[in-house]
Amino acid sequence: VCRLSSNRQTPASMANHKQPATSRWDEKKEHLSAKTRNGFEQWVKRKDTFERGCRLLDALDVSRWDDPAKFRDVIVALAAVDQSLRTEAGPGESEEEVTHGGDRPRQTCAPPPLDGVRGTRRSVFEVFRRRATRDVTFTDVTLTAANERSLSDALTQQLVRDEAGRLVMPTLRYAWPAQQHSGTVAPAVGHLTADQRAQNAIFLRYCRTMWREAQREARTRLGRALADAGAVDRNRAAAAGLRALGIGQLAAWVETDSEIQRVAARDAMREREEKARVTHARFVKRKDRTRLRVPVTEAAQPAPPIPRLDLSRGENGPTRPRVERVSSTALDLARGQGLVWVHALGRGAPGRDGDLERSRRQLLARGHVLRANFDATRDATDEDFDADRFEEIHEKYTAARRRAARARRIDARREFERWNAARRGRARALDCLRALQPPAHMAAEAGAAAALRYWRRIGGLLKAVDGGLLGDWVEWSQLGGNDSAAGVTRASDVFEWAQPLKAPASPANATAVWCALAPRGCDVSRHPSCGGVSALRASLVKVLGSSCDLASAFERLRKRLAASGGEVPPTVTARDLRRCCHEGGLALSREEARQLIDCVDAYSGYGTAPFDEISALLATPVRPGGVRRALRRLTHFEATCPETGMPNAFRVTASPARVRAGPCEVDVTLANGEVRRRWKNPERTARIELLCRIGMVSKSLAHHDIETLCPLPHDLRCALPHDLASELPDSCSISAAALSGASEPRSDLAAYSAWFSASDVPPASSQAEAFGVWGAPRRAALDALLAVSDNARKEARLRLALARGTPPAAPDLWAAGPDELRAEGAPSDALLSRLVLRWRPGVNNGDGDETTVVGPVSFFSLEFSGALGSRAQRENAFSEIARDPPTARDDSFSFQHVVSGLTPDTTYVFRLRAFNGVGPGPYVWRRFSTPPARPIAPVPVRVGARAVVLRWTVPDMVARRAVELRRSFDEVSAGSLHASRVEWLRVVAAHYAPLLSFLQGVTTTRGAATHLSGSGSAGHSGPARQSLLDILESSDHDIIDWAWLCDCLGTATCRDGEETTQFLADALTCAGGHATAGAAADAAVARHVQRLASPTTYVLERCLSELHGEWEEVLRTRFGEATINGLDAGAAHQFRVRAVNAAGAASPSGRATVINTLLNSPPPPRLARAHVRATTNRHPRASAPPYGDVVGVGGFERRFAVSSTTVKLVWLGATDKLTGGHGLNGRGGGPSDRILAEWTGAAGEDEGAVSLTAVLARYSHGREDATFDGKVLPDVLTRLGAHRTHDAEDTALRAAWDELRDAARDVVRTAHFAAWWNADVVTHILQRDQGVPAGRSAGGPSLGTVTTYRGSGRGTEARLLRGTRRLPRTQHKIQLLELD
Repeated sequence: VCRLSSNRQTPASMANHKQPATSRWDEKKEHLSAKTRNGFEQWVKRKDTFERGCRLLDALDVSRWDDPAKFRDVIVALAAVDQSLRTEAGPGESEEEVTHGGDRPRQTCAPPPLDGVRGTRRSVFEVFRRRATRDVTFTDVTLTAANERSLSDALTQQLVRDEAGRLVMPTLRYAWPAQQHSGTVAPAVGHLTADQRAQNAIFLRYCRTMWREAQREARTRLGRALADAGAVDRNRAAAAGLRALGIGQLAAWVETDSEIQRVAARDAMREREEKARVTHARFVKRKDRTRLRVPVTEAAQPAPPIPRLDLSRGENGPTRPRVERVSSTALDLARGQGLVWVHALGRGAPGRDGDLERSRRQLLARGHVLRANFDATRDATDEDFDADRFEEIHEKYTAARRRAARARRIDARREFERWNAARRGRARALDCLRALQPPAHMAAEAGAAAALRYWRRIGGLLKAVDGGLLGDWVEWSQLGGNDSAAGVTRASDVFEWAQPLKAPASPANATAVWCALAPRGCDVSRHPSCGGVSALRASLVKVLGSSCDLASAFERLRKRLAASGGEVPPTVTARDLRRCCHEGGLALSREEARQLIDCVDAYSGYGTAPFDEISALLATPVRPGGVRRALRRLTHFEATCPETGMPNAFRVTASPARVRAGPCEVDVTLANGEVRRRWKNPERTARIELLCRIGMVSKSLAHHDIETLCPLPHDLRCALPHDLASELPDSCSISAAALSGASEPRSDLAAYSAWFSASDVPPASSQAEAFGVWGAPRRAALDALLAVSDNARKEARLRLALARGTPPAAPDLWAAGPDELRAEGAPSDALLSRLVLRWRPGVNNGDGDETTVVGPVSFFSLEFSGALGSRAQRENAFSEIARDPPTARDDSFSFQHVVSGLTPDTTYVFRLRAFNGVGPGPYVWRRFSTPPARPIAPVPVRVGARAVVLRWTVPDMVARRAVELRRSFDEVSAGSLHASRVEWLRVVAAHYAPLLSFLQGVTTTRGAATHLSGSGSAGHSGPARQSLLDILESSDHDIIDWAWLCDCLGTATCRDGEETTQFLADALTCAGGHATAGAAADAAVARHVQRLASPTTYVLERCLSELHGEWEEVLRTRFGEATINGLDAGAAHQFRVRAVNAAGAASPSGRATVINTLLNSPPPPRLARAHVRATTNRHPRASAPPYGDVVGVGGFERRFAVSSTTVKLVWLGATDKLTGGHGLNGRGGGPSDRILAEWTGAAGEDEGAVSLTAVLARYSHGREDATFDGKVLPDVLTRLGAHRTHDAEDTALRAAWDELRDAARDVVRTAHFAAWWNADVVTHILQRDQGVPAGRSAGGPSLGTVTTYRGSGRGTEARLLRGTRRLPRTQHKIQLLELD
């Protein structure tokens, strides 16, 4: 410590030390801490060096351990690392090496463990030794004598010796004991042998020997490095040299190995890529030889639909369909994928076709001949697509396949309907069976005899509905009166209710009764519940279900039969049938062929079958799923008893081996000499005796046998075969042919065949609609079950509802549609203000499951909230308006209520609920809208030559004026229709200033105001128009009435336009009720909500032919105004509007409006050129100008006819430019086109949108020389659209009247009017202003102040200033108008 302190505390530091001296103990403690800190830093440094060396050693390439020279260099580097670790020890640490037992290499004892684990010390040698024992194998190891003595003689004999006589071990590797397998409980095995242990010791000593050699080599290399360096600080140079020989060399090798590995990996990757490229090119070349071009029709063909359940397999339910055609080529797999090129799976070999050849043949068979699908040019055709071959193949294959697929879809749909009907019918039958009382209950009430009849009847009806209800029938039969078991413990025990009759009615015998009930199964069609196996059905399924081509085989058989010259028509024997099927690829046994022949022979006794019949049965192709449907048409009793329905009651054999028939056997010789032996099952006799004891008597028995076997009374007996008609009520009767009760087999065949065939005309049954694809007997049986169990089902539902305490379900509420009400006789106008609400009780959603019970309904309660958006509706206030029935004393429900007094085109809110003894049910909320009112006639706002602006809703301003007018009138009249004139004018002036201004702008005639002013007019004298306000103020009458005020406004003219007063008249009609301020505000809110919730759509229609009543829809809009473009100029158009609300209810069409579009604007008039007369006067001035004094002496007056007071103008009318379309008065083309159309008759009687004939027919009353007076003329012009759209004044009407009237009679003849209206005459009107002096600004003087010309000419001389020349050089504006 003193030495370290003296080294650290120099005189300079002692001189700078300003603090007082510390104690000796503190200095010692400080030195100890410094030493400890330096030692830890040295340990960390050596630990990092050690770990880095281990990492570098692990990163070395494995090849360095296999090469002896490289392996030796690695050991030298590791020895250098180990030496550097010892050199890096601190100066206070001992450098002496301590030997730990034997010849183990010495290690330093001062440093702590390098791996941080207490009690263990690791060195580089330990790492080397562990790695060597795991991966290194030494070769040609020379053994010492001591090593030789440690080995066994057996091993030494196998070794060889060198020239010095020492043993040499070829390979030396460290041996590890065998490891115990995981999961075993056996003790550790695999101990090393003595030779293995000796070899391990030699291996370790050899490792230590190589380590010492490496240490010496490392010192030698270090010495050479130090000698070359010549460093002064030898310790630092030695440390640097050791790092270079150890860590540095390992790092260099790792980098070299990494680079070598990267280069090797890159070379290997390049080699693999090149190999893959070559392989891919070879693969592509091979695939190109199998490439196949897919036609567009095949590539775009949609994929086949997802397989669905096949419903064409009969009563056993839906099954999965079989695959019709398995994909056999690559073309099949790629079809419908949109691929243009497809690679086949392979090419064929000589004598064997591959996928490529099969795909090509498949394309050729489908009619696709593509050049790219042939190897050589000679195989290709001139065209890529052979249309003729395609059509041929398409007609042969595709069309037939399409027809077959369509037929299959139809059959599948029919079978699904049949299966679904059977499923629903079975469910309904089970519901009826659960509701019916069991026979034990019937026996307790009516006796055992009634219970037996009841039991048999219900069984017959159940089997008629579905043959699989046997188990349910037996279970129901075992129930007691309280729906519990009736004491039946074994199947053979007789039912308790049948014991008094001593009838063997038991669960075991129920199967026999079930088989005897109609319909009875045969050998071909028999329900599995009856048991037994049918050999005939198996044979038929074998033939019909096979995919063999029997059609061609039967064709060859037909030719052989025809060539042999046999019977006509030809017949087929069993031998012929076997040979035919064998040729078609199907092997039949003799018994199977005999069964098929006898099935077609059908008890005729010939032993042969007609060729046509057996060919139609077996040779007709039956697609998968159609076998069961094909067998459904067959009926054959051979093994089954047709009387009792017992399966396997008989057995028929052909050509019996024994000569004589045994007991229970009968031989029958057929017409062809063959013998049929029929064996009767003794069990059939026992079955007949059992059925007789139950009351089902066989007609084949003698009378005394029946009396012996059937001890029951006569009223309990029924004949065998069982007749279903006896179980049905009169309302469910069916045809006798379908349910014949005769015992002959043919009768049963007919009955059974008719049973499964649906009748063309369904009977009058409640289930005819739901089970239309069922046979008539099944529907009748289900109807009978429903009728028998009707009361029981109602009682069960009521009992269950009362027990559960369920309130009624939410009822169904709807409003009757307009079409439905019109069909019932309701007037159309009445539907606008009323709603007919109808309802019905709520039902469950169980689809026939009656376990979900809905409570019964006592009465319904209908509540009303008002219009949507009204105060009551916003506050959710409802009031009851109806109950159905009104009181408990009323028994019947009306299920409807009429709500009157409603507003058109308004949505109202209702709710309905049902009540019963438990309580009210849930509400059902509905919104219903009244149909819109008839819209007003469209009013033309602006009319042009090619467009017109129409409006059919009242503007808000007009509606406000109408409300103000009505409100002010009601304030004065106090609700009556008469009011004081002075008081009303005072109220309007005081509180309704906008209304006062509006009345000031409304003008009317004195004639319309006769009620007040007392002045009148007649004819067309043209009474002066006055303001309505002036007329009211100057009137002598004190009382005015509301009707007169509405009439005045209807005939008045407003300064805003004629359409304003028309809208005002409609608004006054709507505002007819009393309107208060609060009610008006509430109505405004309601109207706003109505517009948002259920907007009204207006449909504008244009008339195409008024004579034929043809209209076309122009547009649909939610606005009250629209612009119609694209019209013909100078033509008559007729428009009308109808409204459709959000619920789809439409209003009646409104009144139509006739509008005549204006003529096209004529071009402006131009100055006429002056006409200078030829003269010989030498002095031109002496000749007077043709048109007064000529202004100026220039050339202008010589070119144009203009003077100081007159001007000559010419013009070209707009109608001269009409080349097509509608001309004047709405007729097509110009005058020449119209005349040509009339002469050829192409125009017909149709006059277009406006028919003059229809208008004049109103006044002609069927007379050819009809007339009308002057009062009717405005109405006629209005109907033709002239008066309304062109604002014709009284002067124009007077001019027309003067032109049209007959002076002698003072009337207008309709023929004269029609000729005048259809005349293609245009009146030209020339107007000018007053003019301004030249040089002044025009200032926009008014035009049309002076009419200078009116006529049909094309030019005129206009006098600008009459009789004066005081204002020369005056500027005038002139305009030209055209009037038709």
